[in-house]
Amino acid sequence: VGGHNLFEPIMSERVVVVGPHTQNQVGQVAALEQTGALIRVAKASELATTFLSLWSDRDRNRAARVARSHVRQDAGVIARTLAWLARLGVVPDDAA
Repeated sequence: VGGHNLFEPIMSERVVVVGPHTQNQVGQVAALEQTGALIRVAKASELATTFLSLWSDRDRNRAARVARSHVRQDAGVIARTLAWLARLGVVPDDAA
């Protein structure tokens, strides 16, 4: 489908497992790869092994907790930017 929000499972402190086709979420994939909270599988046959590995890892969601803190830091960045631009008079006050 290509329209999934990869940050949703992160907000529940769960790692994200994706297949090879993530071209519609390039920014989210890059952000999650930096924190180690994203696992990429190349083919469907790797899914069972990946999930079993995650299931047996007691600390499997540690990277997701780190990623969640990064996502939360970025939350509201658009609103803060618009408010700043409104204070400068670059955009109307009601845009913020």
